Amino acid sequence: MIINKYKMRIIGAYVLVSFIFSYNGLSQSYSIIDIDKVRILELPVKENENPFPDDMLSFNDIIKVKTGSITPYVVDYTPTYQPPTILKGSVFVNLDNKLSTYNLESATEITNVKNFSQGRYEVFEFEKKKYTESLFGSSYEIIEYVASIDRISGDTLWEKQIDYVSLQSAKQISLIGNYIIDNKTGEELFKLSSSKPISISEIKEGNGYLYLRKSDEIIAIDLQKEEAIWRVKGDFNNFFMDDNRIYTSNQCAIDKRTGKLIWNNSSEIWFVGIVGNYLIGYLYMGEDDPEIYAYDKSTGKLAGYVWTDNDFCTSCLGYESCFPKFIFAEQGEDNKTAALIKCNDGVYLYTFEVADQK
Repeated sequence: MIINKYKMRIIGAYVLVSFIFSYNGLSQSYSIIDIDKVRILELPVKENENPFPDDMLSFNDIIKVKTGSITPYVVDYTPTYQPPTILKGSVFVNLDNKLSTYNLESATEITNVKNFSQGRYEVFEFEKKKYTESLFGSSYEIIEYVASIDRISGDTLWEKQIDYVSLQSAKQISLIGNYIIDNKTGEELFKLSSSKPISISEIKEGNGYLYLRKSDEIIAIDLQKEEAIWRVKGDFNNFFMDDNRIYTSNQCAIDKRTGKLIWNNSSEIWFVGIVGNYLIGYLYMGEDDPEIYAYDKSTGKLAGYVWTDNDFCTSCLGYESCFPKFIFAEQGEDNKTAALIKCNDGVYLYTFEVADQK
């Protein structure tokens, strides 16, 4: 009887502890994805050669300027991490904490339009001050939070306190620290595991897959199988996607499902966007006029280039040194794309379209 008495107490205590942990959400409900289990594929080292065939078409023969207009932005520079985004015939621009929407056809500003360029549910970071009173007076500490809002209704869907971890957000899911969460519910879906610190700079999602850029490395995760499927390491600082491939900024094409290298170029030109069947390249030349290039994305072959020569300013007119800087949308739409162009007299928005080669 004594044994049975203590046995029942032990069982009761176990049930109580299990209930408390479950009630407070401390029980593990997410799956672990170990990214170390996938072998890293090294991209080839490049020799930085720039071949230019004599019979090459000009950039304007392939991708022509459609229209352009000066924007109300007044900024010293346009950061490369804030390119315009395109969705359903609209161009969304967010500079200096000011959001504007433009028509992709006419480059004219559209008012009273809600921004869905990054999806319906927006996950963002913010801070709160927690005040305390003592004999020495009042003081406060900064508490970090992350929350999600519904862009249509404006409602706050959820809010969580975090401890100084990085946030990377995509349309349906976000990465908070090492946790992949659902943007709508805040539910922790997966946790990334690695023997080394995980510091993700960029995430993109599509068709059940998640792609993460970690320093100079891209990691592909199959969300349905709950596992990392490939890792590619190379000298790049950005990547772009279409239905079947990933294109790195330093001119590599990678199969999205297998991580296999499809083509690889040796050039100092960096890819900055996609429009139609072309990749747009940009050569940063310091204080010289920028050069813009077009590549066939199916083959990686150089198709055309142009020396801009201050063609996009209204005030310079070729007489002043302007050195315009281009920031293209990462992904075009319906053979059209857009770019922000920083000149001496302001920031312009230009739209481009693929020329009819028939």
